[in-house]
Amino acid sequence: MICLYSHNIWGNMPKEARIANRNDLIRDIIFELEPDFCNFQECNPKTSRAVDNAIQKIISEKYAESNAEHAGENYTPVFYLKERFRELDGGFILFDGLNDANSKSITWGLFEDKKDGKKLAVVSTHFWWQFRGDIDNDQRVANAVQLKDVCDKIAEKYGDIPIIVSGDLNSGENAPQSTSGYDSMIANGFTDVRYTAKCTTDTHTLHEYPILTEAEIYIPGNKPFRTIDYVFAYGQKPIVTEFSVLADDRARTTSDHCPLVAKFDI
Repeated sequence: MICLYSHNIWGNMPKEARIANRNDLIRDIIFELEPDFCNFQECNPKTSRAVDNAIQKIISEKYAESNAEHAGENYTPVFYLKERFRELDGGFILFDGLNDANSKSITWGLFEDKKDGKKLAVVSTHFWWQFRGDIDNDQRVANAVQLKDVCDKIAEKYGDIPIIVSGDLNSGENAPQSTSGYDSMIANGFTDVRYTAKCTTDTHTLHEYPILTEAEIYIPGNKPFRTIDYVFAYGQKPIVTEFSVLADDRARTTSDHCPLVAKFDI
């Protein structure tokens, strides 16, 4: 079994806000869950990566960063359990078109299980976010098309392997950004594993921002009310045994996005 953890960690917060204990809570969740891969979005090099408890530092005991040479600019990193996997290849691509702070990107890694030699690709991504109309909807569609092109090139180079994609599409039912990005993913051959998993949840992924108390501790925002974060399969389809959204108080304290967990066999 392989376990993927995916989380928009709210690193693009205002400069006057503080990380406080959020990164520590994310680390605690990850170390308890022990996923094989951690895909982040909004992993801002100027906030999440720059504080004393920088996210890449406090999980480095167990996790290595794919494409680590891009850490100073990469908001969408992939981390992998270094005891189990070795990285064979990878890439970091900024999305063309609208892109605030160059934070919207694609990070991918090709990994080999050290025990059985099985290979898979893991991709973290974050689509354009604004909702002014066609200009922004078209940009999310373009993000999906560019992501498909990257995945097709991975498949062309490495054959019929599972490609697991996760991230924040800024697209979904009841979202002000509409469903354009998600619809384009489905139209381009990506499978939403929420609907193929043997065990799943219908919990939403997005909620109000956490609140920083006078003690510099974050407390949860309101309960989840919208979904814009997803896990997809492309190419060889894995057997998805579980899809879940972590929506307890600790998970909701870390960000305005709840973490996603997907478990699958290849």
